[in-house]
Amino acid sequence: MTESFLDNIDATWHKEGYNNQSEFIRDALRDAVKHPNLTREAWKEIAVVEHARRTSESETFSRNDILADE
Repeated sequence: MTESFLDNIDATWHKEGYNNQSEFIRDALRDAVKHPNLTREAWKEIAVVEHARRTSESETFSRNDILADE
């Protein structure tokens, strides 16, 4: 892994509130194995939404709002 990639990992796990780098990497690997059919673009969108949720920069939707869009 490149030094800049490792720097990005370090910045991300700190910013996202993980206790350590290993915890962050375990979650990332667990998600990748659990959902192998998700595309890279889908993972990027999930990351954007999750970051917005964690930083309170997102809108809140009820379960009924989401189900109504289907």
